[in-house]
Parts: sequence; structure tokens; C-alpha cells
Amino acid sequence: MAPAPLLTLIFFLYLPLLSLHHAFAQSNTNITRGTTLSSSSANNSYRTSPSGDFAFGFYSIEGNQFLVGIWFHKISERTLVWSANRDQPVQSGSTIQLTLDGRLGFTDSKGLETWIYNQTTGVSSGAVLDTGNFILVDSVSSILWQSFENPTDTLLPGQTFGQEKYLYSNRLEGDYRT
Repeated sequence: MAPAPLLTLIFFLYLPLLSLHHAFAQSNTNITRGTTLSSSSANNSYRTSPSGDFAFGFYSIEGNQFLVGIWFHKISERTLVWSANRDQPVQSGSTIQLTLDGRLGFTDSKGLETWIYNQTTGVSSGAVLDTGNFILVDSVSSILWQSFENPTDTLLPGQTFGQEKYLYSNRLEGDYRT
């Protein structure tokens, strides 16, 4: 058994490695201004929550089509819980971008832009949280936009459902149109 001072020394030498690992793990969860995700890149088509339970990005549906959405990422049958374009899937070659001026949108493979958040009011980054909520925040982490305020077909724990909000069901299994 190692003496207590040696264990303390080992702990303090190991601590920076833990911090470095945490910082690296977090780097794939945030979307900063200028970030682009691509439906044609398996390695850059989505970002996960810190736990990996949820993902935000391009959700593959039948054929060569994608929805911009949030889904349960860790389970074998990845289940969509929110989408921005359920009635108009995009093809491979489409991109999602948090622009340099803080707008969040996607461009389909033909160049048509659709905005999810189209205001230039100080967004510094976006992230998918372990709750399944995708948020856009300013430089002091105040939430400017969140998917929880714009439900589509699923309510998650902690999400509220206010007046003038609607849920939409799928036409059929695998057909996400309203």
C-alpha cells in the first residue's frame, strides 16, 4: 500500500488530466458561431449532450433524407424527439450552421436556406443539454432560444407545454410529416 503523501501526489498529478479530458469531451457538445454540421459527413453531422444521451444535428430517415432534429442517442433505436423540418426533409449535402452573426439555420443540398433562429441578438453558442433541450445562449449563458419552447411531437421531462403550443403526430411510423 502506498503511503498517504504518495497518493496525494499521484492525485494532484492526475487531476490536470481529468480536467483536460473534461474539456475535450465538452468541445464536441458545443456549437460555436461559425460551426457547420454536414449531412454528408458521419463524423460531423451532429453534436451530443455531455452524457451522450441526446444528439442534435442531422437525423437520418429513409433513403437519403435527413431531418434537423434532436434524438435519443444512446439507445439502439434512436428516437427523434424534436425536429425543425419534419415536413421537408433534406438530402445528403445539406448543412446546419450557427452563423458568425449568431443565426441558426440549415441549407439544403439545392441551396435553400431555412432559419431556426434568425435574430442577431448576441448568440455566442449553442448546446444540446442532458435534458434533450437544445439551447442558444449569449456570452453570459442567458438562454435566447430553446427547443423546449418549440415542441414538435414529444414532451420530455422538465419541458412545459403552454397555451398556444401544439404537438404534431407522425402520419405513419417512419413518416415524420404532420
